[in-house]
Amino acid sequence: MWAYRCMLEISWTQKVTNEEVLRRVGCQRELWKTVKKKKVAYLGHLLRHDRYRLLQLIMMGKVAGKSISVARGSFGCAILGSGLGSRVPPSCLASREKRKIIEN
Repeated sequence: MWAYRCMLEISWTQKVTNEEVLRRVGCQRELWKTVKKKKVAYLGHLLRHDRYRLLQLIMMGKVAGKSISVARGSFGCAILGSGLGSRVPPSCLASREKRKIIEN
């Protein structure tokens, strides 16, 4: 931000906000988008390793033991997805949230 202020010759005594500086330059804040993308990429990295079983359990709803076969959108998915108000399988929840984070 200080580089834009130098280019526009804005002194610190002028009390110009960062949003105003960005508007004058014609740029948008890009740092938050980059941080979100990196967080999502790191989360994907964590979810693939065995040492983060607790995180996998929390994020994906995976439970150790024998899995039962449940049709998509039926009873089991309704229970796991009930907190979100949808009947989406838990495996789709993480990818949907990942896309929302990246798009914003």
